[in-house]
Amino acid sequence: AKKMLREGVVRKAASCGVCSRSVPVEGDCPDEKIARRDALIGAVEKYGFDRVMEEAAFTWFLRLAALRLMEVNGFLPSELSLLEEKSLTEEAFRRRIVSLCGAYEEWLPGDYFGREDYTLLLLPDDLRGSGVADSFVNGIPEEWFDLSAEGSRLGVMGWLYQYYLSDEHTTVVNPLHGKKVSREDIPAATQIFTPEWVAKFLTENTVGRYWAERNSASALTGSLEYLVMREGMFTRRTEVSAVPRDLTVLDPCVGSGIFLITAFDLLLKIYEEQGVSPRDAAAGIVRDHLFGLDIDRRVVRL
Repeated sequence: AKKMLREGVVRKAASCGVCSRSVPVEGDCPDEKIARRDALIGAVEKYGFDRVMEEAAFTWFLRLAALRLMEVNGFLPSELSLLEEKSLTEEAFRRRIVSLCGAYEEWLPGDYFGREDYTLLLLPDDLRGSGVADSFVNGIPEEWFDLSAEGSRLGVMGWLYQYYLSDEHTTVVNPLHGKKVSREDIPAATQIFTPEWVAKFLTENTVGRYWAERNSASALTGSLEYLVMREGMFTRRTEVSAVPRDLTVLDPCVGSGIFLITAFDLLLKIYEEQGVSPRDAAAGIVRDHLFGLDIDRRVVRL
């Protein structure tokens, strides 16, 4: 899917008169899309053609993966089918994707689904004919996207990004042999995503332990699968109690957010134990309790 998207994005740019040459050439670009074409030309002049094409291909990889996640979990409007829909023409299929990007841009952060950015000019024409759409439906087990399934992957978006970087990782790491990694290549060299059980273990033995040690009446410890509470090991109690608003979590290498996802689930249990409904607690947890940093701008978008 990555290779096919990259090739499709380059072809679409060429159809708008934007290619690896320094001077744009004539291309078929309707008047209503001129502003996006100008923005695309400006980006190419600033960052270079190859980098802009790679970023656009990744953006569409990310958007299609997110839409597949929404499709499987029934988050699309009125149970709308997208990648699995077989009756749409290629053009109607593309229009539906662009329309959904516009519908969701208001509540997803940054340029995740940006309706006005130049990447919308670069959505490939042959998503079905090239097999890109099918790779998200039949190339990845549906249960990985299904958040209610036993085999679901909380960090499925992170795993997909690790796969996306796999060729770059090999290219960067194999020739190193102790050499210094350049700043630009750090993400490709270091993006290895954490298994869900590891994230739960570390979260439960930090946030969970902190809460349990300061709330002796809490029944939460009984529901934490990975909390280590063997006799004599870190089982002290403190006289200083804690309230939910005292708890904040910072992941300085946030990646796709698997630690923040597990921390969210744990904080939700803590708030429920205090009599706060999940609906009332959820927005406050995201706003006030969870923070993340990363040097890779692309992975933060996950």
